[in-house]
Amino acid sequence: MSVPLIDHLVDPSNWMSLLARINPNVQLKDLSIPGTHDSCSRLDACKPISTTQYATLEQQLDAGVRFLDVRIKTDGPQGVKVVHGIEDVGDYYAQPTSGRLSFKTVLTRIYDWMNKPEHRDECVIMKVVDCDHTNLDTEPADYDTHTRIHDIWKSVDDASHERKSLDFNTRHTAEDFLRMTLGQAKGKLLLWRVFKDPEVPHGKRKAFGLDLYQLKDEARFDNNPYFGITSPASDGRKRVSTLHAQSLYTWKYSGPHKTLTYADKMNAVRHLLYDAWHDHTGGVGTRRFDSYRVNELNIAAIYQSSSDRQDVDSQRYYPITNATHINPLVGALLDQLLAPEPTLPTLSNSKAQGHGSVGIMLFDWAEDSAGTRRDFEQTRLFTEPLYKKVILFNFKPSKMFTRDNQGVDSIRYQSIGDPPYAALQYHDGGSWHTLEGASGPSSLPFEIGRVIA
Repeated sequence: MSVPLIDHLVDPSNWMSLLARINPNVQLKDLSIPGTHDSCSRLDACKPISTTQYATLEQQLDAGVRFLDVRIKTDGPQGVKVVHGIEDVGDYYAQPTSGRLSFKTVLTRIYDWMNKPEHRDECVIMKVVDCDHTNLDTEPADYDTHTRIHDIWKSVDDASHERKSLDFNTRHTAEDFLRMTLGQAKGKLLLWRVFKDPEVPHGKRKAFGLDLYQLKDEARFDNNPYFGITSPASDGRKRVSTLHAQSLYTWKYSGPHKTLTYADKMNAVRHLLYDAWHDHTGGVGTRRFDSYRVNELNIAAIYQSSSDRQDVDSQRYYPITNATHINPLVGALLDQLLAPEPTLPTLSNSKAQGHGSVGIMLFDWAEDSAGTRRDFEQTRLFTEPLYKKVILFNFKPSKMFTRDNQGVDSIRYQSIGDPPYAALQYHDGGSWHTLEGASGPSSLPFEIGRVIA
């Protein structure tokens, strides 16, 4: 099918619908998908240390987000509430914000958005994480989170006169999720399940979304710069590789600077970007891992001393503050990878067939560099264009930096000036050079020109 000329930007509110018409056979794991980290932890519904977003779920979806990260705990005899760590998320759909945001409200809001005619072919992935139990196999005998979520989902599904997704999630195995195409998934809300499934029988598995329960093994995967996850295969005996991710997010990291810096974080981001592009771009080589890639761009906190406390009401180096510095670094790198004539000299798309992929990228919301606006409308220009950049990888050619035989990338990030700022450097002519204009922080909005899709 010939690709039409798009006079304006690809509309982020229905970009998957357009892509499904152009390339319905593209597999979901080969897409570049913008997402949000702790998607419900919105301004004024959480303490500053827990706030990661300024946008509602609908505003995120309108901006192009297609991966939502939802953390839950049981609530009362049958309910499920949304949390961030130990803190309940307030119900910001109530006016004024009050009570607790329920999982049913989250599902209903997503369904209502997907049921609009203009969104009928959109696909949304939702990762649901059980925060009652923070490690593998620590659930009590009366554990019923799986049943609660299934029952709540069924009630929302039954009330929906248009789109329905529960049955779809219970009919597809891990192998199905790996092979799933956009044409198959359009119009569906897909579950990535990070809670135990006690109803799995012996032998052939009963499906309920993509089983990522292994992520509960915090000793192996929490705060990890690079890791892989396997899920049970349909025969109940084997395991298949389903996810590779980067989740380096807290000051506990014992890297070369003894505390996490933005250079450490961006080097972890860079590493996964390379693997995502090379494993999910046709023609550039043999896939090492046939799995989804998730690059988490958030940083929870960077403490300056051991006396810093998590419960103080300060935004210094909290999630929004960190995103305000990290997002411009990510945006500048994505600009280089998308540019027809990048100023970064070590990029190549030799042998690439089709468009390159950067996988699933999860963002926190960014502020102005002074942190003075604290308002959705006034700050959306610092984050939403990043979602659009990720989306563009599905519609136009891209390049990627190189990696030598020793596994050393041709770019790196180095700390500069007062911590935790970082600069992008490239290796050329036997030495490292700093790319001008690619270091943070920046208060300037990102700009995207006309798109040919």
